[in-house]
Amino acid sequence: MAAAVSPSARAFQPAERSGAAGGGVAVWAAAARQMTNRMATILGITALSPSEFVCYIRSRANRVQCIRGAAPRHGKGGPMSVLYITSDRIGDGDEALGRLLMRNFLGKLAESGERVERVLLLNRGVFLALEGAETLESLREMESKGAVVTACITCLGHYGVENRLRVGVAGTMGETVEALRTADRVLTP
Repeated sequence: MAAAVSPSARAFQPAERSGAAGGGVAVWAAAARQMTNRMATILGITALSPSEFVCYIRSRANRVQCIRGAAPRHGKGGPMSVLYITSDRIGDGDEALGRLLMRNFLGKLAESGERVERVLLLNRGVFLALEGAETLESLREMESKGAVVTACITCLGHYGVENRLRVGVAGTMGETVEALRTADRVLTP
């Protein structure tokens, strides 16, 4: 069993927790704690406190695997679905029709019984979560049912709209890759 080492060593400090079968990491820098909380939620790692997590690491055939233990990926709602959106419209035809189709798609999905755990917004998809978007209500409804809405931080910056995000959080490409990699099912409009 080996412990993961953070690139920001000053922000992390080994922690001993009574009763824990393995090592933990105490995160005391505010920025590192926030990112660790988000990553723990994405990976399904059990939080012992707002700043302490336990993740067991083992090496098998030169591959490192994180054992998540008590935090199952499948909840009572079934397999984990990720919604992956790269545009603010559906299709390449008429733009107004494409935006209407996207609004209807998100509305129907939000109303359905589909368990969407992550909503990933990339490229022009980030416009769906911005101030004034007709899709805000649908995304908020998905959030209220437990979905984590993540808008690509690079995309927000590219379009100069990072201050207009009204639903979800800005996220990294690493978070996007991990969500897609671990999803049981990926939905696209």
